Amino acid sequence: MVLALLASGILSSCGSTSSAGQSSNPSSNAFNGNLPSAVPSGVGGSNDVTLSWNASVSSGVIGYNIYRGSGAGGPYTKLNATLVAATDYTDNAVQSGQTYYYVVTATNSGDVESAFSGEVAAQIP
Repeated sequence: MVLALLASGILSSCGSTSSAGQSSNPSSNAFNGNLPSAVPSGVGGSNDVTLSWNASVSSGVIGYNIYRGSGAGGPYTKLNATLVAATDYTDNAVQSGQTYYYVVTATNSGDVESAFSGEVAAQIP
């Protein structure tokens, strides 16, 4: 399953995340209103979700954080232990029959994290 998140200018506002990786940041979309799209798929009984997004055009962005929730609008749990430098991420810890909701944030060199991207849903077959 490949999901696309569009991310440009994502450091225009900052979100907050607790040390436990839980966040309930409002659904403000610092990804300039571009909503993500999703195409569900599953192969050979093994499921994963691949997210991809456009790189932020904000200066100083050094990486991205990826969050997943089990309900629309969060709360979300951060999936990555360290910043993701690439503009894609594969979540291979998904279960069949579940729906997951993803958002991405950008982080700059001052450790300032943007607001959440638009949310994308992935229904796992």
